[in-house]
Amino acid sequence: MLESNEREIVVAGKHAYLLLASLLVLCFFIFVIGYLLGRRHGLELAKQDAGRPAVQEKVQSRQSARPRVEALVAQKKEEQDIRSQLQFQEEVIKPSPSPPRITVLKNDSAKNSHKQAPVQNRTYSVQVAAFTRRAQGEALVADLRRRGYGAYLQAPAGPQDKYYRVKVGRTQSREEAAALADRLKRDGFQVIIK
Repeated sequence: MLESNEREIVVAGKHAYLLLASLLVLCFFIFVIGYLLGRRHGLELAKQDAGRPAVQEKVQSRQSARPRVEALVAQKKEEQDIRSQLQFQEEVIKPSPSPPRITVLKNDSAKNSHKQAPVQNRTYSVQVAAFTRRAQGEALVADLRRRGYGAYLQAPAGPQDKYYRVKVGRTQSREEAAALADRLKRDGFQVIIK
């Protein structure tokens, strides 16, 4: 008697698995059919809504938002460029040379005092250009350095001065500065010895 009940349970178990598998297959097909019908219906609704003014306004607002986002991205990039230029400026701009010192030779004799004049310790440099924009000056300094010149950028001297001067060299004699100026002229630059 136990064996027959067990057989019935096993047979019932096989039928249950088949019934469960067929239900899963049926659910899958219903899901696929519903998905396809819903998608088709959604596309039809989207086509109907496309002609409505509210939807067109949403589409236009999204399209008009794109230039604003691009402008913000460009502004962010410009800020990064400015930061890198400021960092470059700290490396490039050297302090302006100290003002020339005047030394007076003391002489005890009154006879020789009228013959001796004050002597200046002066340095000469060659100015290649002057710009109102720092970035232009930095670009020229970089170009001159690539060509092997010891170029530097001199910041404006005061509030009235608006020019960033690109200079090359600091020499003790005017002759050395003139030789450097001739070399720069041969390379196509217009120069001033200062």
